[in-house]
Amino acid sequence: MKEIDRRIIETFPKFSKDIYWSMDRTLYKICKFDLSTLNRINFLKYVYGLDNVPGLNLPLSLLYDDEIYGYEMAYINGSCNIDEYISVSNKDKDVRKIISSIFEALKEIHKYFIFIDVRNSNILVKDNSAIFIDWDFGIIKGTEDYARSYYRVLTRKYIGTVLEDLVKAFISALSLLYHCDIEFFMTTHNLFDLQSLLESINADKEIIHCVKLFTGLYVYDERVKDFDFTNMFLNVNLPTKKEKELIRERIRHIRK
Repeated sequence: MKEIDRRIIETFPKFSKDIYWSMDRTLYKICKFDLSTLNRINFLKYVYGLDNVPGLNLPLSLLYDDEIYGYEMAYINGSCNIDEYISVSNKDKDVRKIISSIFEALKEIHKYFIFIDVRNSNILVKDNSAIFIDWDFGIIKGTEDYARSYYRVLTRKYIGTVLEDLVKAFISALSLLYHCDIEFFMTTHNLFDLQSLLESINADKEIIHCVKLFTGLYVYDERVKDFDFTNMFLNVNLPTKKEKELIRERIRHIRK
């Protein structure tokens, strides 16, 4: 662990909200513990104790002054998050391979904890692989701890589930596939609305089938069991230019 006053870190060059450059060109994350501080600190300790989780940017060290308040992480050069990815052209990227990597990484993470705050800005794309960052809102599986997240799809409270993580990863996958912010749509709409949106543009039948699967699980409040979404998009037809334009236009209309 690194002993350093958080007020000193706040004088360092800012990388993004609550994240600062260290002198070693790593990143310092100051966590916001606005729910259960002790549980959050214990969770940071738990993740720090993990040896290797493929697809997860593990902490290099924990930061403390009077108590643990954050962590140090590696800066992943040459990467961008999904929000940044969909804002520019990435014709040289293999979208289906990236999406498969998202679910592969999440499958590994779920061996240890529920990520909770799965969102576009917390998934980096480097080459054709996905890397999850900003994991500090997660909870250990089997606990009833409360945690924050940017938005909720299935759960009505802050207690997350494996299924909730998978649905949010699916939303991020759709954002990559259609090169637009499907996540924004889901912050104000539900899975039934998403199904209608995709049906209105004649999306690939396999994608619509997946949404129906999720809505079925939502309606009947079932737990995800042996579903493996790693290869979900490998046989999906890439959307046409017209499909992309249609879905972007509908989302632009919603923003107004």
